Amino acid sequence: MKVKIELLSDAIFGSGQSIPGGEDIAVLHDSYGFPYISGSSVKGVLREEMENYFLWTQETGPSQRIQEIFGYAGDKSDLNKMDEEQGGRLTVSDFMLPLKVRRAVAEELGIQDGEAKQQNVDGVLELFTNIRTFTRIEDGRSRDGSLRNARCVKKGWIFEGEILCREEDEELVKECLSYVKGLGTMRTRGFGNVIVKGV
Repeated sequence: MKVKIELLSDAIFGSGQSIPGGEDIAVLHDSYGFPYISGSSVKGVLREEMENYFLWTQETGPSQRIQEIFGYAGDKSDLNKMDEEQGGRLTVSDFMLPLKVRRAVAEELGIQDGEAKQQNVDGVLELFTNIRTFTRIEDGRSRDGSLRNARCVKKGWIFEGEILCREEDEELVKECLSYVKGLGTMRTRGFGNVIVKGV
């Protein structure tokens, strides 16, 4: 099934890296600078929402159903492939900006296939992201040494991806996707508010 994620607020999809003298939290992006959302992040949040769904509906034996759909926690054997060995377990692609948007930006910036110069990466990042600065407040004052910079994806962008699952699980997966309201880092601080729709 095709899935769209719309950002209702700025979002922090951290890459786990920092840039000395620049960003404490760098955004996840491809070799051209286009930000994306990792499929594993979406899969983890979807699993959490499905667990909540079974808790709310008080269905019996939900853990067995979740294991059938997602596999066991920490099991890396599926490698995001849909085949008979994994028994049709749910797989999630990475979520990218629409192809027409990426093509238009590449054309505007004169980026050729296979060309990923640093100035191009920086230019693409500037279009889709901004830097936000944070500090920790203690006793009404900012704590010394707590200043942090994070690169955020700007609100309003739509990311597209795909979720593969067994046909009999599709309606449940679509319903649980609709419950996802936040993705990325600092979701409890107003970042990463999203609408997720299965098409």
